[in-house]
Amino acid sequence: MISRRDFLKIAGLSVAAVGGGYKLGSMFASGSGDTKKVTMAAFLPDSKEEVAKALSVFREFSGIGNSAVTISATGNSELKEVGKNIFNTGSPSNGKNLRISVDRLAENVEADILISDGSLSLYNPDLNFNGALTGLRRSLKNKNAGIMVTVTVSDESLFSSYFGGTKTAVVEANGKIVEKISLERKSSDITVAGSHGNALITAGNGIAYIKHSDCRNKLCSKMGHAHMTNDVVACAPNKVVLRIENA
Repeated sequence: MISRRDFLKIAGLSVAAVGGGYKLGSMFASGSGDTKKVTMAAFLPDSKEEVAKALSVFREFSGIGNSAVTISATGNSELKEVGKNIFNTGSPSNGKNLRISVDRLAENVEADILISDGSLSLYNPDLNFNGALTGLRRSLKNKNAGIMVTVTVSDESLFSSYFGGTKTAVVEANGKIVEKISLERKSSDITVAGSHGNALITAGNGIAYIKHSDCRNKLCSKMGHAHMTNDVVACAPNKVVLRIENA
């Protein structure tokens, strides 16, 4: 999964983060977008109502609507059940699969929403959000978030996301790919120069994550490990994006 006001686009994913340090102003990736995958990373107050509201907005924004989807949910059991109730579960005729993860944050941060698809690293809320998403962000203003909800809808099978061959960590800075790292190799650190400082990324032994960043609120380093295809961790202030893809 950003300064709430000037905040911008989220990286794939799913995921990405928010808070009073992101100040991007405009998209830093080009392309028409990949409608086969959409990710939301939502930093929310710890309540069922907030989770239900955010997932309902995402359901419409992503184009799922009432279509049936196959769901995989991890994290807080009570809150992830809220997510399952929002979507129409069953045997999808359109092959859509949904991953929901609910994680409690170690400390409260400013609530916000991040959205990405297969080609745009981060969506600009001023340019790419619809009215419902804009209203949701407005309702979260000045609230503290205690949980992070990550939800991804994709044409890729859940089995492939978990087990689909060798995974690669792709590192982007300022909209350009600067490194590709096989997750099969031994874990090691790389330093990536961002627009407002450096980001220290650890990749290998099956996972990748941002260990440290020079950004203000360090939300990217709190987003956890990426290990499945389409997982995303983003540092918006530094315009650094880490995403997982099949090799």
